[in-house]
Amino acid sequence: MTHTVPKTEETRGARVKPVGTGFEGIALYPGYLDTPAQKALVADVLAGFETAPPYRPRMPRTGKPWSIHQTNFGELGWVSRPGGYGYSALNETVNAPWPAIPAALLALWDEIAACPAP
Repeated sequence: MTHTVPKTEETRGARVKPVGTGFEGIALYPGYLDTPAQKALVADVLAGFETAPPYRPRMPRTGKPWSIHQTNFGELGWVSRPGGYGYSALNETVNAPWPAIPAALLALWDEIAACPAP
């Protein structure tokens, strides 16, 4: 990260622009990361895709593919199996652990989230 912002309600309030979605807890932080920090974070996420490429899960029971692709970072990933949904320590498409959550993303979480990182 190229900078840190003190974790105070006043600072958060100055940088938060609520999203008009009707969902509590969703906020934008325009300008929070400068362009180099944004590019570095994207590069870290894309690097994780090398070991855990996005895949298209299937619905339990029907086997119908989802309309989206997904991947996971961290100790556990959300997966879909014929018997249902759940968490798995392994990326079952490549039979390997999920990559770690990028350090820059965890630092960002720590700076702005009101709860501990996973």
